[in-house]
Amino acid sequence: MGCPFSWKGYVGMWFATLVGCRIDIIKAQATEKRGNDMLHTLEKGEYPKGHRYWSNATGDLNAALEDLPVQLRRVLDELWSDGYGVECYLVEWNGRYCVQLSAMYDGSYAADLGIGYPELVELARRRAEELGAERQDLHVVFAEDVDQWKANDPFTEIWVVMPWDVDADAFHEVADWFNSRCYFNE
Repeated sequence: MGCPFSWKGYVGMWFATLVGCRIDIIKAQATEKRGNDMLHTLEKGEYPKGHRYWSNATGDLNAALEDLPVQLRRVLDELWSDGYGVECYLVEWNGRYCVQLSAMYDGSYAADLGIGYPELVELARRRAEELGAERQDLHVVFAEDVDQWKANDPFTEIWVVMPWDVDADAFHEVADWFNSRCYFNE
């Protein structure tokens, strides 16, 4: 039986999850599953097919404003901010528009913590698993050694991805929760 909610008709991903529906935003190739189908581990060093950034973390668009889909315009106008403590992006997953929160882990952060980058990657992997276990209503993505902007200086990310029409209060609550849980004591 399919989900009785239309993509545009539900408010907040967890409300659909509470009644037994799963909104399948992400169809990333996972290297493993650990019991939570909302926790995704991407292939090392790869962004998933069907994933497109419409903005960077500073809110600069990768398209003209007039070319921005109306759904992502809502994200830009009502949800996007550089004040969450984590990065915020307008993204598209397999044709579905979303808002993505991202925490980045790189060599300089590892040095600040007094550990090596490989150790930081394992800490981030465990943290992604913890976050996925805490909030099984959210898509949590672990992306190891992606190299999108820094040539030959990979970094690892944890993403929380929500649909474009997530309730604003619910989104802000998730952003606060994610920011409070994604980083390690320095």
